[in-house]
Amino acid sequence: MPRHGRLNLKKFLGAVDYQLLERYFVNLTDGKRLPQRILMNDELTMRFLQDPKNAQTSALVLEDFSRINDLARAGTSTLIWTYGRYGIAWKEKETPTHLALRLFVERPDAFREAYAWYTWHSCQSRMSEYRLPSDSFDLTEERTQAFRQEITGWFSKLAKGDVTEVNSYEHDGATVILITHGTYMHTIAAWDDGKVEIQSLRPAMEDMLMYDPDLGTLRVKATLAKDRRRYVQAFAGRVLEDEMAADRAEQRPAYTLEPFRAGSFDYGGNRQIRSIVLLEAKLQLDGKTQPKLHLKSSDLSLTLSQELRGLSLAMGALTYVRLRFTFPSDGGDVHENVEITPPESSDLATRKHQGVISAYLKAQGVKLI
Repeated sequence: MPRHGRLNLKKFLGAVDYQLLERYFVNLTDGKRLPQRILMNDELTMRFLQDPKNAQTSALVLEDFSRINDLARAGTSTLIWTYGRYGIAWKEKETPTHLALRLFVERPDAFREAYAWYTWHSCQSRMSEYRLPSDSFDLTEERTQAFRQEITGWFSKLAKGDVTEVNSYEHDGATVILITHGTYMHTIAAWDDGKVEIQSLRPAMEDMLMYDPDLGTLRVKATLAKDRRRYVQAFAGRVLEDEMAADRAEQRPAYTLEPFRAGSFDYGGNRQIRSIVLLEAKLQLDGKTQPKLHLKSSDLSLTLSQELRGLSLAMGALTYVRLRFTFPSDGGDVHENVEITPPESSDLATRKHQGVISAYLKAQGVKLI
């Protein structure tokens, strides 16, 4: 789940229509103690949200507003694409914030899809890739339900709630699955009828899977390694209906750092990439004390060859690298850093030039799938 961008509440409220905002609050008040008509002006709304007596409700509202704000800040193009995809009319005078809020209020299903794509492209957590070819991929409702039940059971056993929401979307031949689940309970102190009460809430988190049936690859964005592994197992067993596919995928790494260790990696680039620089590396060395080396430099290859000649990347198992790719541009060179942690993890998916970088890493024998 990406970190929210900065929410300027006053600016946010000033960019939307009061009637639309009131519809948001009316929807929120269903079964909750919340005044429906608090929208006389921005100051009154802000005062309500900042009042300690409304801490629990305010947390829910500000989370919604932050998501709406994230989507608005991402640019109008994503919103317009979603409006067009769902056949929703819009007017040029509508601000991105108003468009995002209207989508949230009127078509929550469309908003979830738009936010799923925003999450996929903006989430800074590393992505794991797995080779899962299948000749019978078909995300039927039955398979989706089986996947949902297994994942819900997984989080329930971890005391992270009994409800897990699973939504899937298709785009350019790939299927994205957005998983919204709870985490451990948090407690807050809030005013209730003049007394301080301890209230509990369960924050939501979102993980994502993207499956490309043509390439037979599954990409997973999730914070915890144990959750990632469970997603792969559940996807293989419940969606692909091939229990052994997950084991086969884990036996085939997506990345190797052997070209860096062996000195065969070409840092010179090509017509699209001006150069590549090694910025950081981690090595696991042999020894009873399990020593590790964490090396950083503005040009680590140069540092090792000229300034630290007693060290080399071949001294142990190379477990991590960070690279800086430089691309020529009319406005000056553009730099993008990429982190790789074998066997399956990288942050390549968040990079603007991911296609070019991926192709180069494959040609150099670093990316294996």
